[in-house]
Amino acid sequence: MSFVIDCSILLTWFLPDEATEATRGLYAELTANGAHAPILLRYEITNALINAERRRRISAAFRSGALRDISQLPIHYDVPTHPMAMDSLVELAARHRLTVYDASYLALALDRRIPLATFDKEIIAAARSLSVPLF
Repeated sequence: MSFVIDCSILLTWFLPDEATEATRGLYAELTANGAHAPILLRYEITNALINAERRRRISAAFRSGALRDISQLPIHYDVPTHPMAMDSLVELAARHRLTVYDASYLALALDRRIPLATFDKEIIAAARSLSVPLF
């Protein structure tokens, strides 16, 4: 089954000290069935890896390789084009006290009617209140 993936999950596959058994299972699910994410994920993961490099958690070569690997993952990046998409996103963020960035993952899961994979506590709480399945 496909799902929406956020940066908190993706990072566990590319930062050596953050991998868990649960996220390894999600990786298998991703490679088997693909995933969805707002286009924002590309920027978030790049920024997170650059910050990890700055903190000397990873090298520049590791960062470059990780970004290459990420670009090969079967993730469908969603770019909302409907004029009402931003209005509903803002409402979702305001109602659940999320950033618009975080609300974009939740909105995509709601729109696609698929589970959401995240470690973000605020997104998890909002997802539960809206009966969005969590992976």
